[in-house]
Amino acid sequence: MPMLDVPAGAFDARSDASPFARCPSPADSVRGARDRSRTPGEGSVVQTAAVARPYPQMPPLTDDECVSLLETIPVARLATHNPDGSIHVVPVVFEYVDGAILIGTQEITRKVGNIRRDPRVTVLVDDPAMPPKGVMIYGTASLDTEDLVPERIEILARSMPREQAEGMVAVLAARYEPAVIRITPTKMVSWDYAKPSPVLG
Repeated sequence: MPMLDVPAGAFDARSDASPFARCPSPADSVRGARDRSRTPGEGSVVQTAAVARPYPQMPPLTDDECVSLLETIPVARLATHNPDGSIHVVPVVFEYVDGAILIGTQEITRKVGNIRRDPRVTVLVDDPAMPPKGVMIYGTASLDTEDLVPERIEILARSMPREQAEGMVAVLAARYEPAVIRITPTKMVSWDYAKPSPVLG
């Protein structure tokens, strides 16, 4: 599959103007430590200053590595918000097109209902092979309204032969109203356990 066009710095945390971000540097994480004790005779509380401790996050993927992963892995996990505040997580076949995540489904599904009520979503795309690497995408979801059947075929064809994808989409469209979820990323966080960690080595 050809490399898709991605805005410069899309996966680079060093660009303050970009809504996208790579994993935070270990040196950026600070854990506050408090030592509470009573001073004899005064009953006061003594607090120590916050102590900076590096967070053992693995190094991020590069821009090209992020795009390659999103174009290679066919199945992601989509998280949406249920009405009671709990999280609904399901595996989904997806396609990464022009900086957006596309997911084919039916209008009747819970994930579509959740998105209509609350468009905030999280998508996890990771490689199951060892050592692990992946991308977590925070974004806003919307529903496409045109060319739904062709879009669904293109999405499913990533995980099965095209003829089979066409047949599956036709059967589903005959019984249910099709839907295509379009997720616009607001932030991306990635990790790659194949790279040396500044903390773990």
